[in-house]
Amino acid sequence: MRIQKTSASSLASPKASRSKIIIRQAHLWEAPALGKIAAASYDIYPKTLSSWLNPYRHKYWGDYEGGFIERQWQRSFNPRILTFVAVDADAPNVPVGYVGFDRKGSDDGAKRLIASQDTYLLRILGWIFWIYYLIKSWVVGKSRANDPERLREFNAANAETETDYWASEGRQNRWHVLSMVVKKDWQKRGIGSMLMAEVIARSEEEGVIVGLEASEQGEPLYRRVGFELLARFKPIFAVMTDADPNVGGHFMYTPKKLRKEKA
Repeated sequence: MRIQKTSASSLASPKASRSKIIIRQAHLWEAPALGKIAAASYDIYPKTLSSWLNPYRHKYWGDYEGGFIERQWQRSFNPRILTFVAVDADAPNVPVGYVGFDRKGSDDGAKRLIASQDTYLLRILGWIFWIYYLIKSWVVGKSRANDPERLREFNAANAETETDYWASEGRQNRWHVLSMVVKKDWQKRGIGSMLMAEVIARSEEEGVIVGLEASEQGEPLYRRVGFELLARFKPIFAVMTDADPNVGGHFMYTPKKLRKEKA
């Protein structure tokens, strides 16, 4: 994958009073590190879907963490997905946070991204890792960290989300944020806003919306950077996680061009 330095800012860090944060496109080989960041970060909050789906994660942490790593590898080989990381300028090879977003649709913007990312090398590597994980699942078995019944229940409840919120005209061509995670010790330093600026800039440039699903913890950040609530999660999700049904939900960012057209 190509590397692109796009922005930087001076922020406080655990190591120094002021530290320069750089946002750059992720290296392919950073997938395991990003998976570990996600696993540790989602485990902090007990009332998340990830925690509910993986009730045995502390007993089988390797399986739980491995699931995040595998998903990050899959995203790395998808030409529609871009991943950006936040790093300290003094440790540029150690991500402290990341964001991944998926270009949906079939418009010119989606076609340009796919054409720029879909290389033969990426396809070959993707097949190699697909075969590796297929063999691994046969030999080792599926994750012991999750609850299969809960997973089926979630998939059934989530099946209508795309149709309900994103299938309408004008929303199919969009960027969709898959995850945005910052290490606990690096939070509340503006890194989340810097990461989200990457997808917002592309939204403005291409004139397409951005969609995402926000947790209770992520909602304040997304509102600050311009996202608006489409709908709260269906009650079934709050029942699953014992979470407050009045927080989190489906959010959308509308670029200035589209806002003017609707005005």
